[in-house]
Amino acid sequence: MVLVDLNTRRRCSRTRSRCVWVDLIATEARRQQVATFGRFALMQGCTKASAFPFEAFSIADGLHMNDWGYDCFARNLAAAIVRSAAPVLQWASASYRQTDFSSDTALH
Repeated sequence: MVLVDLNTRRRCSRTRSRCVWVDLIATEARRQQVATFGRFALMQGCTKASAFPFEAFSIADGLHMNDWGYDCFARNLAAAIVRSAAPVLQWASASYRQTDFSSDTALH
């Protein structure tokens, strides 16, 4: 399970209440021991690090992401999942290579 925090909006991204909500989501995720994905920071970073204005990744309502915004979100979420799964995949791969499948006791 992954909790995704808030989307960012230009008219709200400067308010303290947005940071409070992001902090509350992160706190609850830690309490529930689930991962979080920082969509708020990702979208803020997209506008700060690129030459694209905020409107480049949102639709006319200024709240919902457009196709480019969802593509950016999906690619970054997928990369985060792969990075977090890498140690598990390495362990599983090593365990698989060490298993003797010729024995009928290999599967329980």
